[in-house]
Amino acid sequence: MTTLKRATSIASAVLIVCTVAIAQPKGATVTITGEALAQSGQPSKATPDTIVFVCPFGSAKSVVAARFFNRMATERGLPYRAIARGLTPEAAIPLYVRDPIRADGFEIGAAEKPVRLEAAEVTSAAAVVCIMCELPPELSAIARESMRWTDVPDVDAGYEPARDKILAHLTELLAKLRPF
Repeated sequence: MTTLKRATSIASAVLIVCTVAIAQPKGATVTITGEALAQSGQPSKATPDTIVFVCPFGSAKSVVAARFFNRMATERGLPYRAIARGLTPEAAIPLYVRDPIRADGFEIGAAEKPVRLEAAEVTSAAAVVCIMCELPPELSAIARESMRWTDVPDVDAGYEPARDKILAHLTELLAKLRPF
């Protein structure tokens, strides 16, 4: 069972939250359409909407997902950009992420570190994708769209299986997003 939560602002002062439970096979994902993302306001083509990828430590799964999402969205001409965040960030992005992701054509700067998820990012994001974690209730309540990927293996157990599962989810998500 995967839960998609949606919040809609009415007259900018009232927040209505509805949660819809969708029966799906274990490990399945919920994806959202560009139309659903656009309902929160009038997006600007000049300013891409943000998708926030969150994992427990902000140092592996979310980093991989954000890097690949940005590449894939650009290739498809979609007006979205992704950022990686963690619920309890580690001090550094480990070598078991830095080295193999370089082979995929991405660089992680020496000074780049995991970043803690902030409420303002959740509020302003078009969607928040939690990878092997769950948003705290106070953040879940303010997310416009949220989803969970519960079947991504740990990157420290093997980069390729984690990357491949993330790519499968991203392909599914990006197929649903459309330019505004």
